[in-house]
Amino acid sequence: MAAKKRLTTRSLLACVVLGAGSAVFVWLAIVLNALMSASLPWAAYPAPTPMFFGAIAAVLLIRKPGVAALTALITALIGFGTMALIAGLCVELAAFLGKKLLRPDGGMFTSAALTWAAFGGGMGGLGLSLGIFMVSTARDALPLHLLLLGMALKILLGIAYGVATFYIARISFRSGVNPQGLPVNA
Repeated sequence: MAAKKRLTTRSLLACVVLGAGSAVFVWLAIVLNALMSASLPWAAYPAPTPMFFGAIAAVLLIRKPGVAALTALITALIGFGTMALIAGLCVELAAFLGKKLLRPDGGMFTSAALTWAAFGGGMGGLGLSLGIFMVSTARDALPLHLLLLGMALKILLGIAYGVATFYIARISFRSGVNPQGLPVNA
């Protein structure tokens, strides 16, 4: 019997809650952007906040295709942050590329899922780091080595955010947050 591809109402509501939670980080990035553009312009546009954590958590908790993109869309709509959508689409691409790491065969939160969370976070950081090339005139004023340093910083922070999201999602799952009704042998 093939696994159902449809999302349940609980999983859709989980995407909305995770998207709204991530929108807080979009608002924080907007405030930090104003401060960082004067002092650290190579790290701004947008500020490196974990605005894509909801997309990673949705993939880890729900394990269905499209949940990262849906959560990122909700984050972008609530937080008025297009970069959150781009970062979430990069996380969705990571979920597609890392399907085999996300299989709950040996449990939901294994070392393979931790590896995917780090990869997904790095992809989210890459999506954020592309922002300076799309939405800022700083790309013309800053030297290339500072732009690359800002990209590396956002990717490394994205990996750290992905690992932190893995542990938060694992704690949430073990405490009863199970939006897809998956077996609890994690």
